[in-house]
Amino acid sequence: MNNHPIQSDIIPETFINSLAITTDILSSKDICQLTLSFHEWLNSAFADNDVKDLLIARAVFVDAILTKLWCQHHLDEFQIGLVAVGGYGRGELHPFSDIDILILTQTEIDLELEEKISSFITQLWDIKLDIGHSVRSIKECIKQAIDDVTVATNLMELRQITGNEILTQQLLPLINEDVFWTSEKFFIAKRKEQAKRHLQYHGAAYTLEPNLKASPGGLRDIQTIAWVAKRHFLADSLEELVEHNYLYPNELAELIEAQDYLWRMRFALHFVAKRSENRLLFDYQTDVAKMMGFGDEGKAPVERMMKRFFRIIARVAELNTILLQRFKQEIIQDPEQANSKMINQDFELVDTLINTTNDRIFMRPVKMIEMFLIIAQQPEIKGIHSHTLRLMRNARRRLISGLIDYEQCRQIFMAIIKHPRGLGLAFNLMHRYGIIGSYLPLWRNIVGQMQFDLFHAYSVDEHSFRVVKNLYQFSQKEHNHKYPLCSKIMQKIRKPEVLYLAGIFHDIGKGRGGDHAKLGAVDALFFCQSHKMSNHDSKMVSWLVEKHLLMSVTAQRRDINDENVIRAFSNIVRDEAHLDYLYCLTVADMRATNESLWNSRKQIY
Repeated sequence: MNNHPIQSDIIPETFINSLAITTDILSSKDICQLTLSFHEWLNSAFADNDVKDLLIARAVFVDAILTKLWCQHHLDEFQIGLVAVGGYGRGELHPFSDIDILILTQTEIDLELEEKISSFITQLWDIKLDIGHSVRSIKECIKQAIDDVTVATNLMELRQITGNEILTQQLLPLINEDVFWTSEKFFIAKRKEQAKRHLQYHGAAYTLEPNLKASPGGLRDIQTIAWVAKRHFLADSLEELVEHNYLYPNELAELIEAQDYLWRMRFALHFVAKRSENRLLFDYQTDVAKMMGFGDEGKAPVERMMKRFFRIIARVAELNTILLQRFKQEIIQDPEQANSKMINQDFELVDTLINTTNDRIFMRPVKMIEMFLIIAQQPEIKGIHSHTLRLMRNARRRLISGLIDYEQCRQIFMAIIKHPRGLGLAFNLMHRYGIIGSYLPLWRNIVGQMQFDLFHAYSVDEHSFRVVKNLYQFSQKEHNHKYPLCSKIMQKIRKPEVLYLAGIFHDIGKGRGGDHAKLGAVDALFFCQSHKMSNHDSKMVSWLVEKHLLMSVTAQRRDINDENVIRAFSNIVRDEAHLDYLYCLTVADMRATNESLWNSRKQIY
């Protein structure tokens, strides 16, 4: 709820002077030309300026246009106010972002004023501003906001542009009252809104053409953290949340760094796309990478840009989980009323979340892995407590080497892989919170690794994770009807861990040059041997990794009615056991590549 005017120190005075109220009346053509010049300046200023300053500069420039036209249409002669809301209200206006405004009135407007407002809005469209507008009284604003959390959120960020300031001053206290939205009600609504948005993106942050704003870990997740906390503390900025002990200083710095990177990507994307665009399509990635200073030589700049992007959004998603969960636990709920029971001397169950019993527990790295084995062993555990997540992320960053270097960690990791529920929630959480990469440095190398083809929808690590999850689903009886043959095979296989490890390693050689299947086969063999698997099982995992493309290539690119093709395939596969394993891995791999590639017709190899 920021009603303070915004100013820019970097915007050339010539733009603001040209829009001064005291200057001559400007036509739509004049303003369009001035806007074009301003956008050229924005583009040229991108390389050498803080992106936040550029966002504010555009908001200030638009403020000046609206104020100028407000007066040209004589709206300053009426007791109404012009207010910025939403992102524009925050002063975060990207080059082609929509501009949300509210015309605030005392009561219903008469015909004369209605015509003047209509003429004002029409000219804003004429000058190609993407305007979202509403005309409401204070009473109407409150009524609309109480019924719609999106309207409420926009109003929370209102900022006076011009006109009658008294109306805004009358509205602000009403927005701060609990009758408007209580902290608890607002939190629940925004959390549901976020869950619905994440579901639209299949819960996957690592799509190769991500939405910078709406994808999990994107800008909207940062804004959700701020909105929820601001509603409770009535704060104007993230910085104030440190004072309330809601954010730690290092978390604030991390969020600001992430926000800045995502802002720069979105800012560059707007200029590359020449319109308001949030989805970073393949067609735009090379030019965005160049504009952001990653270079323009082949695919490498895009890979560097996207790897950093994927790591940024993983950090945002983690902080989003921690902070929203903490808000619920410590502000909405009474911590003293939480149900808790001891699991062992190191961990306890708080409601349905596993929590540590002392803050130094992860000084012993083996405890990080052990916690996930406990999650697999105890189905009543549904997640990790925010306090423990904070401790774990700090301990994870202090690791000097991979957890795989510890013998006890290797034993526990294999116990997770072999546990009937190990590849369920426990593996999901290990992936979400970076523990697979902390355990296996080779996995860390594929985090955010791009795949430049027409088939893959996800980065290499996200794709590999989904392969393993598909294999795990095949082993669950509730999924029998979806993939009957795979389910039948998986449920007769005595050692499903062989397939799970093949799924983990099948693409782990990507990004290193050379044949990724052969590189991965070597890595898989070494891994299995160092984890004391039998010689037979180690060779099977390695063989599956090396041959993981064989069945799909044969089925889709060869004439399977040709005896020579059949004989060549049979000579490589050799027996029913290898065929069973390879079939399940192939189906899991194809489904994880892009779900639209796999349908009921393709289940009959």
